[in-house]
Amino acid sequence: MTRALPFVVVGLAAVLVVVTVATAPKAYDPRLRAERAGTEPFDAEALYRLLPAWLGAPVVPVDVTPFEHLADTALVGTAYVFVTGAFAPDAAEAERLAAYVERGNTVVVAAHALDGPLFEAVGEPPDRPGQRDRKMAGDDGGRGLRTEWGADFLPETLGSLDAPDSLRLAGQARPVAFPVGLGGARLAGLDAARTATIATTLDGYPTAVAVALGRGRVVVLSTPIAFTNAALTGAGDGAAFLAGVFAYVPPVRRVFWDETHKPLREGGGSRLRYAVRTPPLRWALGTIALGALLAVVFLGRRRQRPIPVAAAPPNAQREFARTVGRLFFVRGDRAWLARRKLRLFEDGLRTRLGLADADLSDQTAVRAAARAGVPEADAQVLFARLRSLSTDPAPAAADLLAADRDADAFLAARDAAPGGPV
Repeated sequence: MTRALPFVVVGLAAVLVVVTVATAPKAYDPRLRAERAGTEPFDAEALYRLLPAWLGAPVVPVDVTPFEHLADTALVGTAYVFVTGAFAPDAAEAERLAAYVERGNTVVVAAHALDGPLFEAVGEPPDRPGQRDRKMAGDDGGRGLRTEWGADFLPETLGSLDAPDSLRLAGQARPVAFPVGLGGARLAGLDAARTATIATTLDGYPTAVAVALGRGRVVVLSTPIAFTNAALTGAGDGAAFLAGVFAYVPPVRRVFWDETHKPLREGGGSRLRYAVRTPPLRWALGTIALGALLAVVFLGRRRQRPIPVAAAPPNAQREFARTVGRLFFVRGDRAWLARRKLRLFEDGLRTRLGLADADLSDQTAVRAAARAGVPEADAQVLFARLRSLSTDPAPAAADLLAADRDADAFLAARDAAPGGPV
């Protein structure tokens, strides 16, 4: 028990830490996220779920940029919703959005900051003919529709859950209360001839407008916080306000929900963004990563002793032949060496020249000369010398060495001949 006590203490401490972390109140994310599948106060999951009922049409998330999605110029009777912190499409994207609206569609933009050719085109009237075309090309021909912050703007109240705010819908005397700070941004640079005011601040500054463009319209809000979970699910009239705003969207057959222009990501984000935004999946990914790390640390080490490198066994037959040869050479038994050499020569005739019944006769010499490509006379001389050695009881060392050299050269002639074995 004494030995196990430290482990018990460590285990209880670990359990205590886990329980404390799991039950501790979690601080909310104060950033505007506007994600359709997020549960933070400033995500837009509630809006995404309510849109089908408000607009009477299915909502389709779009993971590509508007420039790519609007390549189909035949879309009519649809709406495109953008909820973000800052919306500034470039000239090419603004051109497609403007053409999309002019054909009879609706674009809804909720953002604190507006910039780019699209808002220059729907803002203040052009100074001269052709001004709109210059604005769509990126030329700074006018100030355009934009957001401005009032003198009483307090940055700490933007998105604060402790600073309720209010707006006023056009035509209604009673203000709409929100349980969260909206920021106080207002819209400026409006074209009065084609702009309808949807909502204002309590001081009368417009915060939501609908601008006619061709056969469609652009609905712009400077308070994207009003589209978030905190404004729609908390105490207040957020849902009634949004219903009033979307009343300016004509009947549509389909609603597109932009996934690319979001405050915390760019270009659609990673394919793992849903898992990262969902706490259970995020914990699962972290557990998998931790398990992989522990496996590398503890299972990556060698589990047995290193195996020694075994050298190739030596060729004992060659060593034995060399030893026996030295023995007979030292003893001077040249007759035995001559007989051994003749046996090796006959074996070479069988294996290298293909003579099955090889011997030292003249007939074999003729056949061997033809196979080896050697003159027949030379073969006859060599075979005669070898027959002489086989009958000599004490051949001279010089004769034995010469016969050995000539026999090896005879067998090697076949390998050196053109077309012979390599």
